[in-house]
Amino acid sequence: MLSSNFDRSWTAPRFSALFGILGRLRIVGVPGASVSETVRHVGPAEISSPARSERHLGSVARVLRTGSSVPGAWRGFGEGVGLRVLVCWMLLGLVAVAAKAEPTRVATLTPLAEEVVELIPEQAELVATVRRHLHEPVGPGMIDLGNPHSPSFEALAQSRPEVVVGDRMLHAALARKLEPMGMKLILMDGSGVVPTLNGMKDLASQLGDDIVIRERVAGLESDLSALAIDQQVEVLLLFGSPGSFYVVTERAWLGDLIVRLGFVNLAPAGGSERMPGFVPVTDEVIASMTPDLVAMVAHGDPAQIEANLRRRTNSDGPWASLGRARYGIHVLDPSIFSSNPGLGLAEAGRGFVSLMALPASATGDP
Repeated sequence: MLSSNFDRSWTAPRFSALFGILGRLRIVGVPGASVSETVRHVGPAEISSPARSERHLGSVARVLRTGSSVPGAWRGFGEGVGLRVLVCWMLLGLVAVAAKAEPTRVATLTPLAEEVVELIPEQAELVATVRRHLHEPVGPGMIDLGNPHSPSFEALAQSRPEVVVGDRMLHAALARKLEPMGMKLILMDGSGVVPTLNGMKDLASQLGDDIVIRERVAGLESDLSALAIDQQVEVLLLFGSPGSFYVVTERAWLGDLIVRLGFVNLAPAGGSERMPGFVPVTDEVIASMTPDLVAMVAHGDPAQIEANLRRRTNSDGPWASLGRARYGIHVLDPSIFSSNPGLGLAEAGRGFVSLMALPASATGDP
């Protein structure tokens, strides 16, 4: 059936090029009607919408199968143009099916794009990606691009992508390098909840089909709204690496997420960010804080970083006040919180809210 095989990527730009070829043809048996003239009766909105185009092709199939009247099948286009529209869409549908393109080859420098591509297999194919965790290789059949901060361009060239997806903060300067290689760069912003979800919808749209991702995003936004707490809980959100700690601000996705959930982020205002969303910790700042909850994302060896945090909070020094947080000190699950989880943001939200009912992990409590 024509409708089931219609390629959603045949939107306005491709149809415009097609009209240049078909526009000179006359529709046999229909007086004074060329294809291009007939299309003007349809209107640009009908041409640019794949969903509407698919419905029109379905109508063509119904007419051919049932023999129903042409005016009845095409009443929405107005009297007198039904037959011309019918023949026009038959031509366009046959060409679209015959010229159906292969999925776009996509390589991503940010894990956020993986879920988007997986949801639209007819439009896009993921051929290469970066690692979510430094010591864990990418999935089978995928070319490993390494670390998002320093991806392998040799591996990227080997994957032969048509589209490369990058992080707006990390990879914006790569456009000039990728363009001569015939690769289009699409940038996503993973710094907050709203930019993340908008970026996923935009990527799906550029790849040819954003229907499924929009439905998933709508459900995710509803889930996040339902998770919001109804009390004031002040949170110190830490990022721990070997030998140093940072406070996570609202300019990072996790800092933005907890504020959206109703928590108060105690990140100091106006701090000097070493990286966007991360402010180096000083003993003076820590000593002045009395958070209700302390949570840490560990980068590197979680056990070593947790032990370092435990030594600081169990001493009589400036970090001792953190040990008195009424909801405790928690080391977050790296499989959920080490990088922006995209469509898993609701899962991350549930995990964070549940910390208020869990025993503290970094204090050594059972």
